[in-house]
Amino acid sequence: MIKLIIDKLIHDSKYDEYFDTNKKLSYVMISTGGYRPYEKSRIVFLILQDDLPSLVVKFYKQPNGLIQNEFKTQEIIYKKCEGKGISKPLGLLIVNDFEIMVEEGIKGKNLDRYISDNPFQNSIELVMYQINSLYNHLNNLLEPSTFDAFNKEVNQFLDKFMRLYSLTDNELLTVKECVSVYLQNFKNKKLFKRYSNGDFQSRNLILDDENVTLIDFEDAHETHFYHFDWFRFFKYQYSLSNDYFYSVLIDMDINDPLILSSLAEFTKYRSNKQFDIASRMIFEIKEYVQRSDSLSLGLLHDEKKNMKQFISDVSLRLNDKQVIDTHTFSLNDRLSSKKNFYHHLYSKIHEYAEFDLKTQNISKEAGKLENKIKKLVSENASLQRTNSALSTFIDDDVLDSPLKKTVDELYLEILHRRVDREGLMHFSHLLEKKEITIDDLRKSLLDSDEYQMLD
Repeated sequence: MIKLIIDKLIHDSKYDEYFDTNKKLSYVMISTGGYRPYEKSRIVFLILQDDLPSLVVKFYKQPNGLIQNEFKTQEIIYKKCEGKGISKPLGLLIVNDFEIMVEEGIKGKNLDRYISDNPFQNSIELVMYQINSLYNHLNNLLEPSTFDAFNKEVNQFLDKFMRLYSLTDNELLTVKECVSVYLQNFKNKKLFKRYSNGDFQSRNLILDDENVTLIDFEDAHETHFYHFDWFRFFKYQYSLSNDYFYSVLIDMDINDPLILSSLAEFTKYRSNKQFDIASRMIFEIKEYVQRSDSLSLGLLHDEKKNMKQFISDVSLRLNDKQVIDTHTFSLNDRLSSKKNFYHHLYSKIHEYAEFDLKTQNISKEAGKLENKIKKLVSENASLQRTNSALSTFIDDDVLDSPLKKTVDELYLEILHRRVDREGLMHFSHLLEKKEITIDDLRKSLLDSDEYQMLD
């Protein structure tokens, strides 16, 4: 199927500029969607030219119309952003009744890989400036909205959540309290909505030395909850300790309280302010609804267990009247966070070094084993020849002439075994005919492969 798709793309004039016959063509799988139910599982692969990204191709394992929705939404966002910071959707095609989406490949590394390769504070600060700039650029898409529309979207997610997750009475009280606090905060404020890709996280942010590009618009939609992009970003980034991330952002000029409170929620500096708790609850409800739509049954069971524990934790936080000021961040906190980060980095480097040493030791042991195996193979070959000879050994009563006895004695002397019937008949006959001498026979046995194997 993949080769068929690539062949169709190569012969489609729309994609001529993405293929060069002088460059090596290859592809690599990005995702096979194994964690999803089959009907919503999709294949994503990257086409490379001389090992550089050229095209990204996506299709669902079972036709369902979703790929067309993704393409249309991504196209809207791309045009509204004037092509800046958004991967470019190129087209749809049909192959064997499957809808195939094609978009431009992005050169660079995802955020996790980029930070792993550049684990320095100035690099992290530069990256965060770029990502914050992209987020602000997306906010140029903001359109005025109303509280009624905002309230409607909150309740739509709440209704879906309650159908998917059976709340106990106590859990229902906790959720309702959070929804009330959350809505009350926006009651008299100007409200907006905009398009969000729905998956604003490190693996979907591709960086090179100058740009950051957002990819993957499978869950893209127009929403009032675009500010939850930051919750999702910090929840699913694993390249850094969020505590260290917090210390870096405090040192920067990024003072957006939304970014800081979203990040603090996933650190030891999280607040027990009612609105912060309520925001996290609405975010997790939205996440649960979104993930439930794409997870397999086994993973969905784990998701329910995690949600149960989360609601229990929220209930405790709501009843804890001690409010921590997350913006109070001492020099000792900064130093501690940096120390922990670089200690973790050192541990990783040390781990890699140990792994390399283990690999070298394994290679040495493998060399020794290889020599032993060669020796065993050689011994086995010798044994096989000996066993073959043993099957044709003669009895003493066959040695009925002095020459035959001489042949047998030479075998015992030189090859350390009795003569076999074939050797006996061959050499005794030559000796009788005087075609060879005893010395010739001795030399022949000394020159034989069997004798050489005895050394």
